[in-house]
Amino acid sequence: MAKFRVGYAAYPAAPPDLASDIARAVKAVENSPKARITAWPQLEIFGSVIPNEVRAGIETADVLIRDVTRPNLNVYYKIGYSIGKRKSIAPVVNVSFKGAAEDIQKDGLFDTVGYRSYENSEGLTAILSELPEHVLLDLYAKPLNSTQPLYFLNAYRKTNFVAAIWPTLLATMGRAAIETTHQSAPPSGARAKPICAGV
Repeated sequence: MAKFRVGYAAYPAAPPDLASDIARAVKAVENSPKARITAWPQLEIFGSVIPNEVRAGIETADVLIRDVTRPNLNVYYKIGYSIGKRKSIAPVVNVSFKGAAEDIQKDGLFDTVGYRSYENSEGLTAILSELPEHVLLDLYAKPLNSTQPLYFLNAYRKTNFVAAIWPTLLATMGRAAIETTHQSAPPSGARAKPICAGV
């Protein structure tokens, strides 16, 4: 018998047809004896940062249900964050949208991570009624080997993401280790060089 699962459904607010199908399906399973699902429609905000509320929602759930009909970097961040937090993931694709099935194959991520297809809210309701229980880290993770080097490809453009990574590396490894291995930004058109440091 399947365990009761707490799900967190994250999905885009647009297009409206996609969002409404998901909202209906979540509503349809709200009294399910198998799962309790909280939904968070993702608003498109210029320069958006993943809100703390989204991370908290993932952390309190057993499984992330993520619509990947229109994949983007925020989608992949949430999936990766969930995997790192030892959560089950349930990617879903609405194949009634033109090009959705083809688009999901282009990125390559879902070559090895399974997803389920649906065409309407009824199809998604059936998927939400049988959420996965396995955790990818439990299936595939290897023990942490802290003697291995850490490779960080320093970007030519100093984005906020790069700026956020450096303090973490400094705190973990110490300034001396970073400074002796840091590669300065390459000239325009040149490829960035990786740094290597033990952690």
